[in-house]
Amino acid sequence: MPQRAHPNLLLEVPDLTFDPATLLCRIEEIRSGTVPADDPEEQIAALVETVGKVAWEGIAGSWEMQEMGHSERVLEFLFAFHHEQEDISGRSVIAKAMTRFQEGSYEGAWADRMRMVMARELALRLASGAGMGMQGAGGTKGIYARFTRAILASLITSERWVANTRIHVGGHGALAREVQDAKAAGVPEQDRQEARELVRLAEEATEAKQFQRAAVFFYKALAVNPANYDTVQARGEWLLRFQNYRDAARDAVILQRLDPDRPAGYVLLGRACLGYKNYLRAREAFREAVPLAHAFDEKLPILQDLDKAQDALGAELKAIEQAAGEKEKAALMRARRIADLDPMGRTIAPRPAKDEQQLEGLFLFAERMQWPYLEAVRLCAKKAREDWLASHEPIYPVQVDWLFAVVLPGKHFAHVLMAMLVLSTPAIQSVGMAPNSECGVALPECSYWRSRSVLGRVLGCLPGVTSLNGWVGPCPAATLHTQTDEEAPAAHCLITTVAFNPASALLPPPSAESTRDIVIAGNLDLAPLWRATNQPEIFNLHPPQRDTAAWELRSLDLRRAYRSHQFEPGGTWLWSASLAFRQPGTGKEITFALDHTPVFITLPPCSLSDQARGHKIHRRQLDDYRFRNVSMDEIAEVTPESVEEEIIIINASAPGAEVVARAWCAHVARAAVVRRAGGPCLYCTVKWAGRLELRVGVVIWAS
Repeated sequence: MPQRAHPNLLLEVPDLTFDPATLLCRIEEIRSGTVPADDPEEQIAALVETVGKVAWEGIAGSWEMQEMGHSERVLEFLFAFHHEQEDISGRSVIAKAMTRFQEGSYEGAWADRMRMVMARELALRLASGAGMGMQGAGGTKGIYARFTRAILASLITSERWVANTRIHVGGHGALAREVQDAKAAGVPEQDRQEARELVRLAEEATEAKQFQRAAVFFYKALAVNPANYDTVQARGEWLLRFQNYRDAARDAVILQRLDPDRPAGYVLLGRACLGYKNYLRAREAFREAVPLAHAFDEKLPILQDLDKAQDALGAELKAIEQAAGEKEKAALMRARRIADLDPMGRTIAPRPAKDEQQLEGLFLFAERMQWPYLEAVRLCAKKAREDWLASHEPIYPVQVDWLFAVVLPGKHFAHVLMAMLVLSTPAIQSVGMAPNSECGVALPECSYWRSRSVLGRVLGCLPGVTSLNGWVGPCPAATLHTQTDEEAPAAHCLITTVAFNPASALLPPPSAESTRDIVIAGNLDLAPLWRATNQPEIFNLHPPQRDTAAWELRSLDLRRAYRSHQFEPGGTWLWSASLAFRQPGTGKEITFALDHTPVFITLPPCSLSDQARGHKIHRRQLDDYRFRNVSMDEIAEVTPESVEEEIIIINASAPGAEVVARAWCAHVARAAVVRRAGGPCLYCTVKWAGRLELRVGVVIWAS
């Protein structure tokens, strides 16, 4: 049998282990702040109602959990539930299934919604202090022994998902399009005859009580002729006969789309809703069916069904009003709400609650970072949002993540943020989302780099460059050197550096000889002699003189190093970076290969009010403050190993000199402290860079 173009018409809602309507009701309750019941047994009953009896017994049925108290058992179930889920802590895009929903694909969407609800259930119980004395894994006392990165990621995303998502039940947009396409495709007469024969076989199998065989015939019939009104009606009535109300309601909607002027679709929907006790929706369906029935014999049963729905709805409302207590009344109202929320053939449409705020945040970031395509981002992002709200089919999953604010903090947030900028810029959309969160973006006009990458740390000091949300830019445009010299509108570049541990380049800790002044001062025998024979001699340490010769950054060169298969199946190119500078006066070009990722520490001001003169130093401390001033003219010829003094002070006070000093540090694999205007005096700066404090041995004097 040939495969049909629109198989979704053949799919029934999977036999879920839980009630979708109950899950939707619990989402609304969690959003309103409803906490778990105080009674432990009621907590278990409510949890079983939400997650389903099968899922509860599959986890909580173990003998270990049966030995626990009720509160501990509930908490252990929630932890175990999440440990069985996929770990999303390492994923930047996490809301694909949660925020996209199409009819015929219930299972994945509902599973992710259940995960979010269970995470909020866990958070509510942790906040209430329930089960804090439970036995943790491996015999460790305390609930926190059960925490993992996966659990924490689920708690973060669930909080944001519940707060920023509104689930709308209603509409049949996706199903309507499928029906329309199936009608337009047309079916040959031979296939129609085959479908009629399969329906006949299904009816015979039903009479013989071979219900599974009958179901197979019905679905085969619709596979042959998916848009046949009589076949869909026969299957719907068959499903209704066996109390499969959800699938019957779906067939009812298909009938309405196939022919909205015939009453059968509305009658089938009404009877399915009656069976599910959704009396309000049943009444609405029967009211729509009445004017479509022309013959009295056809109209009479519809009016009788309408009376049943009206009477049942009135009795339901009366029971709520006459409830014996508030608890009983709340239970009845909740049951009524669950019935109204049931999908029953309708589309579940998640809607973002703060999408406009999210877009404004994106635009603000682009503005602060001087994104060269700002206006294009504004237009494209707004249009993508409107298109998605209309069709519920986003072009890029990351757009949905951002609109729903379901983004993990840290590197994942920075990754998604830049992806939104790139994918919202039509001129560079083709490059897609970066394969790794540490990738930078090379544009024709400029470039942007992660703040903790080597280029981010080196180029972050340039005038006009902003550091925001883990990104540094706009930096100078990069020249990409490839073997094929292919041209692209933009490129994601992951910069590779040599593995470097900054601790390996630190100065050794101070020895006993370096503290001889303290030893002498504390020796009762030598102290009088020291005071008698050594008059105090005080010195001022003079900072480097201001340099005015401006350095020019000539180029940022990126060369392909090798391809790594760590991040994606096809491999990701890794790039090596180098910076070329023009030396003032001589015009000589100096190039530094950025082979290592250095650490730069900006020092705060010291306690001295008169920083121009600085703290004074005694003569006996001079050996502890030995340093060498290195001018920018000799920076290319100097290495830390070639300097006898422990501390190197690079005079980077000239315009453009600081980035040269930082590039030198990345080249020779040294960390440095950076002294800017308003920072500490020279005495304190050298002290922080020396053996007694940070032990980096390099000072970039940038003031």
